[in-house]
Amino acid sequence: MKRILFTHSYFLQFDPKQWQIMQPYAPLGTITAAAVVREAGYDTYLWDPMFSAHAEELSNSLDKIQPDALVIYDDGFNYLTKMCLTNMREAAFQMIRLAAARNIPVIVSSSDATDHYEKYLDQGAKAIIKGEGEKTLVEYLNTLKKGVEEFENIQGLCYRKNSNTIVNQPGEVLHNLDALPMPAWDLVDVDFYKQKWISNHGYFSINMNTTRGCPFKCNWCAKPIYGNRYNSRSPEHVVNEIKFLKENYEPYHIWFCDDIFGLKPGWVQKFSERLNEAGIKIKYKIQSRVDLLLQENTIVALAASGCETAWVGAESGSQAILDAMDKGTKVEQIYEATHLLKKHHIKPAFFLQFGYPGETNSDIQKTIKMVKSLLPDDIGISVSYPLPGTKFYDKVKAELQQKSNWSDSDELAMMFTGTYPPGFYKHLHRFVHKSYRIHQGTDLLKKLASGKIPSESIAWKRIAGTIFHQPGKWYHKNKMNRFSEVVKFTNRSKNENETTKKAFDIAAVDYDNKFTESAIGKIQRKQVHHYLKKKIDPVVYPNILELNCGTGTDAIWFSQQGFSVLATDLSGEMIRVANQKGKRLILANPPEFKTLGFDDLSQLNGKTFDLVFSNFGGLNCADSEKIKSLAKQVHELLRPGGKFIAVVMGRKCLLENVYFRFKNKELHNRRKSESAITASISNMEFPVWYYSPDEFAGLMKPFLNDPICKPVGLFTPPSFTETHFSKSKTLISGTALLEKIAPALPGLADYADHYLIELTRR
Repeated sequence: MKRILFTHSYFLQFDPKQWQIMQPYAPLGTITAAAVVREAGYDTYLWDPMFSAHAEELSNSLDKIQPDALVIYDDGFNYLTKMCLTNMREAAFQMIRLAAARNIPVIVSSSDATDHYEKYLDQGAKAIIKGEGEKTLVEYLNTLKKGVEEFENIQGLCYRKNSNTIVNQPGEVLHNLDALPMPAWDLVDVDFYKQKWISNHGYFSINMNTTRGCPFKCNWCAKPIYGNRYNSRSPEHVVNEIKFLKENYEPYHIWFCDDIFGLKPGWVQKFSERLNEAGIKIKYKIQSRVDLLLQENTIVALAASGCETAWVGAESGSQAILDAMDKGTKVEQIYEATHLLKKHHIKPAFFLQFGYPGETNSDIQKTIKMVKSLLPDDIGISVSYPLPGTKFYDKVKAELQQKSNWSDSDELAMMFTGTYPPGFYKHLHRFVHKSYRIHQGTDLLKKLASGKIPSESIAWKRIAGTIFHQPGKWYHKNKMNRFSEVVKFTNRSKNENETTKKAFDIAAVDYDNKFTESAIGKIQRKQVHHYLKKKIDPVVYPNILELNCGTGTDAIWFSQQGFSVLATDLSGEMIRVANQKGKRLILANPPEFKTLGFDDLSQLNGKTFDLVFSNFGGLNCADSEKIKSLAKQVHELLRPGGKFIAVVMGRKCLLENVYFRFKNKELHNRRKSESAITASISNMEFPVWYYSPDEFAGLMKPFLNDPICKPVGLFTPPSFTETHFSKSKTLISGTALLEKIAPALPGLADYADHYLIELTRR
């Protein structure tokens, strides 16, 4: 046990957004662990997959080096690894399998493996390191070297013994960070990183860390490796490493990848002094908090030491959201720190987060207003992302489905139920970026015009963006508005369901007199029954589910024809009347009546039907999204080859248009409305939607197909003309005679009062 091959699971090409940005940083955590293992007497090697296209490329190093162990040690200092992206997880799994196939033991240390150690062990990993890894790794390798597998006393280790998963006590925290050796930079192809930086950005940036851990308790922030404690290197130790890097690799810029830079009181001031004493000048960027930046003369010291950019976790411009996050900062501090950073020529940059539970449109607008007002140099936008080990995760874990991690850093999928649908936040992300760039360009133009800044190419590029980004801003704003309308409507739907239910509850007692037994109602129902009798054989389609059954007239008719019927309706009063009617008749197989709206058909899961039927516009009480949902539910309830038949009110009822053109011109095109219109029954208003046959069939795809359409009521006027129509027996009999030829005119289905549409479940 001598040769140890290190690697990590972050493949830049598997993260398209980061590949396009092309700001690659070497795996600092990986080469730090490699240096510790080397110091313990092992020969260490590195296969760095940062620029690799396939995990299979590891095979060459495995075969060439023939290591005694493979260590997949992710860079815990890089925030991208803490996101536990599934693209990287799958790559890690593949590397484990490649090594296991060669009988090479695999040890894994990563945020994702800490959270999901069982999955990694299932893939063939021999051990998982939970938490800070260097000490645990050396102890594990030393034990393997002895040829024994007695791991019980190795803190921070997770492994399997006799098919049982063993999780040892957490490892000890390393307090003296100065005792760590210099990261093994010699294992990295630094020149290739340097080339990528210079060709894409014109300078070379390298990464360092000065601390481990973060003592703050933002309830969404996962800390699987270094936890909530905070330990710091001495300023002298850090300056010595900077000197080493400058002498050997000549970076122009450093990214200090600490969660929090310079938290220890007086540290930044001492760091600035030591840099000055060593005669070192370097530009760098950090991550910090607005409340810390306002302490002492921290910003002054940062500016003096070369700090170019300070990224801060602004998160939100709403104090209510910051408080809900347990952020511990104030919106006022974001404003104050930003102004102070700009005053000392440090570029402020904001991390922003949308979608936290309880966030309203008002909260979102406060964040957008903050960005427009402060105009930071850069912004990074995400949506709230629940990771194991956080209070936020515990709060929403009941809503998490099988997918609980993003595939890459730009997926921005909402893993829980937010205020808006997931698509809203994707467009919000783009909208805020576009809007920000437009305001940034406008601000630069004003400064150029006033002579406050020189005419530089970067300024002109951003100014040109004010025009370039405008169409995108409008597009994403429009998409956001559409998602907002869906939410508004969804929020209204429950109330609308209650309104519709109440209206039909009231109408139930007299419904048959006004509609079922009306002359118009009888003619149109006779058409429907004639079609059903011709096409639906009780031997082939014995079991029927009826939706919106009303007072049960059709359910009773089906029973009389020999079908077995479950009839449902949202209105409990309609069901009560239907039950009374059924009991007055002697039926061999009476229908079963159940109070159930078609929003709740999942209650019937486990039952199978041959026909699902809905008569006379019941489905017109549903918006398009509910119709789509209904199609999926019907698909699950119907047997293959089963039928769905509905009688729906179309868009172009010819007789209605003629009637309203003379009686009320404002109403003659009402059915053509794309949104809901108001209907009235029992002096109560409720929403209805109209659909052409093609629209309705389109909403039912792909679950139900092969539409067949027939007009119902092509020559019969709508029901609101009943008073005049029923006075003429000649008109009634003549209309009934004409309706016999209507089925032969399927092309006119949308011009009838209703149309019958038949669809098939494949």
